Amino acid sequence: MGVQNTSTAGKPNPTMNKEATKVLHTQGEWTAEDNNIFCDDIRIAIAEPSYRPSGKGTSIKESEANARLCASAPSMLQTLQEILEVYQNKYDNGTGLTIFESVIVASIKTAIEKATKI
Repeated sequence: MGVQNTSTAGKPNPTMNKEATKVLHTQGEWTAEDNNIFCDDIRIAIAEPSYRPSGKGTSIKESEANARLCASAPSMLQTLQEILEVYQNKYDNGTGLTIFESVIVASIKTAIEKATKI
């Protein structure tokens, strides 16, 4: 997966694209109450329970857990972006990345791209 980078000379940057990523999600503090997701006290989403004749679906308890997970997404995204920036700074300083760090960076980039792609 990752290649050990011992120097930055002549190598492509394995961490992040320095172009600014346009933020498209609702900005502000996200919270969950029951199965509702709020941003600055305005409901922005509902994690609805689903019922199917087959008996498969999501319960109210599961819908509430889904709402909490969704509400934590913006802070998780920000944390991943900050971690990626740490690796970017390490790379920019000529330190290079270990194979393990390269794998971490690839996973973080995949998660960020999944969350921010249009």
